[in-house]
Amino acid sequence: MKPSAISVNDVIRFANEHAGEPLTTLAQNKHFTIRPGKTGIRYELPNGSNWPINPDLIQEYLDVYNKRAPEERTKTASYPLKWRERSYMVSILFQITSKCRNAKRGKADGLNDLDVPVGNDTPDRASSVSFTVIRDPEVRYYVIKKAEGRCEYCKKEGFLMQNGLRYLEAHHIISLAHQGKDTVKNVIALCPEHHREAHYGAEAEALEKDFLRCIRERK
Repeated sequence: MKPSAISVNDVIRFANEHAGEPLTTLAQNKHFTIRPGKTGIRYELPNGSNWPINPDLIQEYLDVYNKRAPEERTKTASYPLKWRERSYMVSILFQITSKCRNAKRGKADGLNDLDVPVGNDTPDRASSVSFTVIRDPEVRYYVIKKAEGRCEYCKKEGFLMQNGLRYLEAHHIISLAHQGKDTVKNVIALCPEHHREAHYGAEAEALEKDFLRCIRERK
């Protein structure tokens, strides 16, 4: 299925399949969840904010998305500023596109099973003020799903979310900004505390080595 074939029903189906799962925006890695609404879908943010998106607005996004070149679709500037949820919708449309692309390649759908996704040794980068690395959402989903709610480093359970799942965050051990690969072998599921420490802690370099060891010891 081509990206232009994405329909409103595809978006609503995605919301049904991934209701309450932690999702992130492409550029700024902001966390959000979605759920099916009465007619369309509903966004939920960590601060408690939530609002519905009706099918007409979803279609307006699709009209813009389908007309843009692939490298333009992920830029929020391509969409009217009045659409406050544009960074979230772009992330959803990108994931649906990624799912369709992998299905075309004959790969198993990583959003619906736990077969190891291929990922990308040289992930696409969308230009902004500097550059933004476009992550493969299937890699993140696979790693967090396989962790089964426990930090792969300290083994502590993530906090319980409203949807009954345990909260974890995906971390690129070798950062994408430093040419790290967007693959399962470079991504680890961490509790929020160790994820922050990996980015800002004094022992970040030592943690990097420990994380790589954890990856090697995965079953």
